Amino acid sequence: MSAPPCVVNIGETFSSTLVLSAESVISFAALVNDFNPLHHDEAYAAQNRFGGLIASGTQPTAHFMALLATHFSTYAQPARPRVRHQAEEGCARERHTHDHVARA
Repeated sequence: MSAPPCVVNIGETFSSTLVLSAESVISFAALVNDFNPLHHDEAYAAQNRFGGLIASGTQPTAHFMALLATHFSTYAQPARPRVRHQAEEGCARERHTHDHVARA
């Protein structure tokens, strides 16, 4: 049985720049129900050690996840996956299978 094709290559890189406006920080915090005043109250946030609004940790994380999905969707997803099941030898009471995804 041959090894599955490599989807991620060692050394592969991609990048993006994320610039967040105060409006996007406030909007995102509201959308994800993060009511920490550091994310939506400019007067309160101005008095903290950062000196202003800070993005919710989930905002850059969501951007990173979208960056990954966008990058790998360009070549790592088959157009129409077809699943084959290949039974392995096993005892009569137990059946082991391997799932393989092949391009249609």
